[in-house]
Amino acid sequence: MQSWLRRRISLPLAGWSLAFLGMAFLLPGILGHDPWKTEDAVAFGVVWEMLESGNWLTLGLAGDPYFEDGPLFYWVAAAFVKALGGVLAPHDAARIPSMLFVAATFWFVRLAARELYGKVQGDLSMLAFLGSLGLVWHAHETAAETAMLAGLAAAYYGLAISHKKPYKSALVFGCGTGAAFLAKGLIAMLQPLAAALLVLPFSAALRARNYAIAVMLGLVVLAPLAIAWPVTLAVQAPHYFEWWLAWQFASISDPPTWHKLLGYLKIFSWAAWPVWPLALWATWEYRRYLRDPGFAVPFVGAAVCFALLLLSRPAAGEMDALALLVPLSIPAGAAALGLRRGAANALAWFAIMTFSIAVGFAWVMWFASVTGFPPPLAQNVAKLAPGFVGTFHWLSVLFALLLTVGWFVLVARSERSTLRSLTHWAAGVTVTWGLTMTLGIDWIDYGKTYRNVAITLRKQLPVDLDCLESRGLGETQRAAFHYHAGLITQRAEVHGVTGCRWLLVQAPAVRGPTDDPGAQWTEIWEGRRPRDAERYRLYVRN
Repeated sequence: MQSWLRRRISLPLAGWSLAFLGMAFLLPGILGHDPWKTEDAVAFGVVWEMLESGNWLTLGLAGDPYFEDGPLFYWVAAAFVKALGGVLAPHDAARIPSMLFVAATFWFVRLAARELYGKVQGDLSMLAFLGSLGLVWHAHETAAETAMLAGLAAAYYGLAISHKKPYKSALVFGCGTGAAFLAKGLIAMLQPLAAALLVLPFSAALRARNYAIAVMLGLVVLAPLAIAWPVTLAVQAPHYFEWWLAWQFASISDPPTWHKLLGYLKIFSWAAWPVWPLALWATWEYRRYLRDPGFAVPFVGAAVCFALLLLSRPAAGEMDALALLVPLSIPAGAAALGLRRGAANALAWFAIMTFSIAVGFAWVMWFASVTGFPPPLAQNVAKLAPGFVGTFHWLSVLFALLLTVGWFVLVARSERSTLRSLTHWAAGVTVTWGLTMTLGIDWIDYGKTYRNVAITLRKQLPVDLDCLESRGLGETQRAAFHYHAGLITQRAEVHGVTGCRWLLVQAPAVRGPTDDPGAQWTEIWEGRRPRDAERYRLYVRN
């Protein structure tokens, strides 16, 4: 017993310990809450529209066509909702594919890095990807981007094994690239495809022949995957196909600007942390091998991804950083293994201090919300979520305790080596997210759900409602009101002014002259979420 207590934890985490860390990261936040604002609600709204309409060919959101994504994620999510409908709430079942796709991404990133750099480096690359700050929230949303990540990771792994297994490489590369296309369209497919073809002319002679065979056969595998759905659209839904194709080309033909460049750099500086500094270091360390196609593809893939983002539509967000995480994470593990002791210790101690404070803060906030002590802190918690009453859930608290104990055991008993840096960072991200989604999920859901607003709104409307006009209603709100209240509005932005008797307006908290719909309307209701500045006002025609 004493010898076991003295034993150090070997680093990096590998085998079952690495798998447990991955599960501890993936499981919290998938179940037990309503669709939340942005991607979670919008993507689930597309799934709900698919299930309600029975149309699995074209994508729609609350009665209107939706062009931003491909169908792959929504097909899988809708299938899970159907399969688990009697066990889980539809929005919970729809999030399970996100967890599975991210787990597949872990697997392929690890395999690709193992193939290119070595066994230990592969485990570190998975830790680098898992610990990326931009991934944490979005990995647990209903989001088509998770399927894209799995496809991209598979494509890069396929190219990594091209030198010794060209036929397996072709199959994996083609299927991965096809999955990325079916998840997010042209912008996702072009990343591994362009990277693979750009590397081909100057790849090292030693592996060039097998690499060329793998790429060419991969294109043969990719072709039916990339063609089948669009061709079916063109035949059965030609108008949707034209709009979808126009949107796809428009989404990658916006001229790059300094404003856009600075916006992406600002986002990537934190969302792609810590993989971007590690990837830069790996570029320097492996500069002599960059003509080797297996090594070159992840680096060129990152450059192609960034170039495509500069050509994409102006709005920059954390979701845009996700595609860049895959090619950056693959060499990041190799860089972490070669970090100088000073840099590695700095990252390790920064992780220990930051996440230990976060762990303590999560427990104190939870204790104050449940017990009301200390009163000043409890009052601040109540002020942020008026009307919220904290409750005690044994399973959540037990899971949080296990995560907390695991964190401090890892910090105290892990080997004193440079590998602590990435291990502690990834474990710290995991425990912080896990505590947030166990101890704080009720509090977060209370402020982020649209359920109460939607149900209250529905009660103001007649049972036999036949027409509801909306103005300024965002995609998130349209999806949430459709799911929670069965409301599909006639959008004035699309259909113009309608003859509906009822009007729903989304507006800021402070009224302005543009918020007045006109003398022919009388306001009968206003609602909002507890922590939300947005107001929803219902009017009836005079």
